[in-house]
Amino acid sequence: MTKLPKEWRIYASGDPDEEFRRYKSLVARHKADESRRTRIRSLHRHLGRTIFWCMILAGLGLLSWRMLNLKPLPPPPPPSAWPIEIRAKHMAARGSCEAARAVGLAPATRGYPGYWPHHDRDNDGVACEWSFGVPSISLQTLMGGE
Repeated sequence: MTKLPKEWRIYASGDPDEEFRRYKSLVARHKADESRRTRIRSLHRHLGRTIFWCMILAGLGLLSWRMLNLKPLPPPPPPSAWPIEIRAKHMAARGSCEAARAVGLAPATRGYPGYWPHHDRDNDGVACEWSFGVPSISLQTLMGGE
């Protein structure tokens, strides 16, 4: 038998079939762990979506329930029954919607203080309403200008 070079090392190893079985079981365990992680991720994703849509449906349900339970405003008292300070605010609001907002009577419903027919642009019974999220009061007026 020939002598091996010094830099070569010989390891005493066991059965090669045993080593193959060990690696095979490690790969199988890794695959099982990855499969479990994938299932958990999928479950979390679906659970999150389910909770989101349940919250949306609950919100819509509450909103529709609230809208169905709205009671109409009671009939307005006649202007002669309004206190003097309310009548003064009502008269001050006659000029414009800016004036009605300044005295705190806008938006106003038909028959209530602050409602003037010439302020009701679309004749829906609400005067000085906000349109498209932009008030008719000017920024200059809000800032204290003229």
